[in-house]
Amino acid sequence: MKKVIVLTKRIDSVVADLVRGMATELPDYRISLLIESGESSNLKKKLLAQVKNIKKHGFIWVPYRLYTAVKGFFIKEMGGYSEGKLPFSVLENEGMEIRYVANYHDEALINKLKEEGCVLGIVFGTGILSSSVFNIPDKGMINIHQGMIPYYRGQPPGFWELYNDEGEVGMTVHCVSDDLDGGDIVYQTALPILKEDNLSSLQTKLDECVVKHLGGVVRDYLSGELQRQKVNLQEGRVYCKPTIKQIWELERRVRDRRL
Repeated sequence: MKKVIVLTKRIDSVVADLVRGMATELPDYRISLLIESGESSNLKKKLLAQVKNIKKHGFIWVPYRLYTAVKGFFIKEMGGYSEGKLPFSVLENEGMEIRYVANYHDEALINKLKEEGCVLGIVFGTGILSSSVFNIPDKGMINIHQGMIPYYRGQPPGFWELYNDEGEVGMTVHCVSDDLDGGDIVYQTALPILKEDNLSSLQTKLDECVVKHLGGVVRDYLSGELQRQKVNLQEGRVYCKPTIKQIWELERRVRDRRL
């Protein structure tokens, strides 16, 4: 049976739902979910990353990172997404293949994927991939980007659109290439940003949009029904993670929007 692989770092019901939707739309394909755990990162790299963040944000990063770590732990536990309680267990019962890998760029994994063979790769919430990975499938890989390319490339989803007081946010499905969020667009749709929206509500809407549309998009892409559109990299810009001050500024702007 032909295979489609899904690459992600996300462990949540959104990924489970989008994979289930793909399976429904692609009954003749086997879906294989590859979840990168990042366990290969050594202590030195982790410490260097924290030093880099301190240089970017200032020493406010230390208590802020502690706060987000504790908050993330409780959200994970309350949501039931710790190991042994994953929503993916249902997918396994439905015959879905789920694999946890340390690093997508591991040579042994790359060789194994080449041996197994696959038609297409779907990328959702990973780090930057090299051509040694995204060229493995026969039809390459397509990325789910929660933003309107080329105007909002980079990350995080919904943040900069709210920060810049845009009227809409979008989801773009595009081919993975060496250019960050710069590969040919195969599908794009927009969602309005409402006055009462905040970052959390907007990101929830974007996730729901992905779940709603992805299965049909992948089906039509594999059948050749979707036209590829070149991206003008001279338009828009690449955004990066905001500073702590920008995060607090967005919270102020969102409060002002609601007045």
